Order: sequence, then structure tokens, then C-alpha cells
Amino acid sequence: MKNLEAFLNPKKKPNMRFILSEDFVGEDGAPLVWEMRTLLARELCEVRSYYEGRGQEETTLALLAKSLVAPNLSDAELLRGLSQKEGRTILDPAEALKSLLDAAQLGVLLACYFKHQQVNNFYELVDEAKNS
Repeated sequence: MKNLEAFLNPKKKPNMRFILSEDFVGEDGAPLVWEMRTLLARELCEVRSYYEGRGQEETTLALLAKSLVAPNLSDAELLRGLSQKEGRTILDPAEALKSLLDAAQLGVLLACYFKHQQVNNFYELVDEAKNS
């Protein structure tokens, strides 16, 4: 197969960098830059399988959390700090996301996710792929 190399090493979409909110600022007072990556099909399937039966909202939050590069919602120090702030143990990146953001910020982050993943109706595409 003469195009084997192209299939094995496709071009990667660059990560999306953005300012989510002026509420998240660094020590210098400048807004923090968030970074999001494109998920692999394998990651999508793994998350959907793990969250099966928990509903679309929980699954979407898990996918959103998994796509974030910065902040890293799996970082032990971040999870420890959120756990102390919330007064309960937070180990799941999707739970961290819920503790980190308010409703408006979550809405902005979801819009960025769907734009970056180039999906208008995410669940229709997933169902279409499953039925193919």
C-alpha cells in the first residue's frame, strides 16, 4: 500500500488555546490560557463505555475533561486543592471540572469543545458511527 505512511502518521490538528474567563488569572494578573486537544476515536469509545448508563451530560463532561491539556484535570495537586476547597475527595477529572467552573464558564467551554472537535450535534455523529 503506497499510502501506508499517510495512514500511520496523519496530520494532527493543532491544540486550541483560549482564554475561558477573566476569573482565572495567574500570579502576574494575566488571564490563564486554557488548551484543548482533539480526542482520538479510541478515547471517545473508552469514555462512552465507562460512562454508559450515566447519561449524555456526564459523558459529555468526561469527554470535555479528557480533551483539556491545560489545566490538566488529572493533576494530583489540582485534585488535592479542589478536594480541600470542596470538603470532599475529588479524583475524577469530570468532577474536577464541575468544581472548577460556574455555569456560564461551562457553557463557554462546551462551545469551545464542540467547535474544536468540529461537531454540531455530537450524539447524532456518535450514533451514526455506531450504526455504520
